[in-house]
Formats: sequence, structure tokens, C-alpha cells
Amino acid sequence: MKQKLFILFLALIASVSAIYAQSGTCGNNLTWNLNAETGVLTISGTGFMKDYEYSSDVPWYGYRSSIKSVIIRDGVTSIGEYAFEGCKSLTSITIPNSVTTIGQCAFVRCTALPSITIPDSVTSIGAAAFWWCTSLESIDIPDSITTIDKMAFGACTKLKSVTLPKDLKSIGFRSFTSSGLESITIPESVKTIEGQAFHHCEKLDNICFAGTTEQWQQ
Repeated sequence: MKQKLFILFLALIASVSAIYAQSGTCGNNLTWNLNAETGVLTISGTGFMKDYEYSSDVPWYGYRSSIKSVIIRDGVTSIGEYAFEGCKSLTSITIPNSVTTIGQCAFVRCTALPSITIPDSVTSIGAAAFWWCTSLESIDIPDSITTIDKMAFGACTKLKSVTLPKDLKSIGFRSFTSSGLESITIPESVKTIEGQAFHHCEKLDNICFAGTTEQWQQ
């Protein structure tokens, strides 16, 4: 009986250690490592990062509050869905030119993130990717992006201005809703602006349509 209890005890310790491990895998050929002292999470390897159905499935979930910086090494080709959701201490992230897609809800509620630079290699930003990033003041959206997905920058209350890609085709449903936008210029290339794209943008009083004399004022 004592031996069985001891085995169960060891199994429990192993399972808890696995849950709170500070390194592991996050894709077929990707590894992650968190420096607990500095709060730097490094993701290395080649290929796609795994997509997660819920933020609680992310392997560094137990350390979300201590992650201050993320470094993604060259060779990683995507940022998985829900990868950094709720990392409320995250203030900086380095994205290499090898990344081509940012998954939906990848940065939801990263409330301390002030800015992010997206490289020209990225061609897709998923739905609600930066939803509720309430400290986000600026973001560079590369010209490689042709569609801004639904709710991508919604509730970014400090986002005052943004330069849209010159070949942008569509602006998705509620993509900038409740943001801090004060003005925006819509490129000539845009064919579709979906419902509530700028809903509850209380400071927005100037929308210009490039290539025309058309201008909307609140």
C-alpha cells in the first residue's frame, strides 16, 4: 500500500512539473524556453508554431504573468492562435522575417504592450489578434497585408492613428471598434468596409478616402 502511494506521489509531482515546466516544445520543430529571472520567453526552431484552442492549452500558460519579453528566432514561420493571450506583463516582442502568419487571438489582452513591429513577411493577421491591447499606441501594418480581419485591433484604447497598407482590400467587422483612433486614411485599394469597423471610436472625427475628395467627419 505504501509503495502504491509513493508511486502515485511521484506521478503527481511529475505531472505538476510538466504543467509548470520552463521549457518544452510548441511545434513539431519548435522549442520554447523561459528565463524565470528576466521574464524573457525565447522560441526557437523551424516551421509553424502550434495553434491552441484555448489559452490554457499554451505550454507557458502557468507563467503568463511573469513573461515580460518574447524573442522569436529566425526560422519560426507562424505565431499560433492564442499563443500570448493574457500575457499582461508583456512589453516587447521580436518577430523575425521568417514569420508569415499571426494567428487569431494571438495577443488578446496583452494590456502592457505599447507597440509592435510586424515584418513585411507577414501576409495574414488573424481575427482579434490584438483585441484589448489597451496600451498599444502604435503599430506598423506591412504592405503585405491585404485584409484586416474582424476585431483585429478592437478595444485598443490608446491606438490614436494607424497607417493602412497601400494594397489593403478589406477592413473587417469591428476591426477597430472602441479603439482610440482620432483619424484614419482609407487607401484607394479598399473595396469592403464591414459593419461596425469603427463602432464606438469616440475620438474619431476624420476619415479620409485616398484618391478622392471624399471625407467623412463625425
